[in-house]
Amino acid sequence: MERPVRSRRRGIGELRASVYVECQISYGGWDGQHYLNGQEFRTWDRLSDGTRVYDWWLNTAVVASDGYSPGMPHCAFAP
Repeated sequence: MERPVRSRRRGIGELRASVYVECQISYGGWDGQHYLNGQEFRTWDRLSDGTRVYDWWLNTAVVASDGYSPGMPHCAFAP
C-alpha cells in the first residue's frame, strides 16, 4: 500500500511536492551525516516509480527505534 508523503529539505525550506512511498528498508546505506537518537540514520524509501530516496529528506512519520516509520510497509532492497 503506497503512502503519500511530502518531500522536504531541512534547513533550506520545504518543497511542496508529494511522492508515493511503497515501502521502507532499515539499515541501508548511511550518508555519513545524519543521526537519530545517537545512531546512524539508515532508513530508505522506495517510491511508486521505483526510485530510492533517503528517508531523511521525506516527511514520513518519525522513524521508530526499529528503523521504520510506524505503519509503513517494509521492503527488501539495498540503496
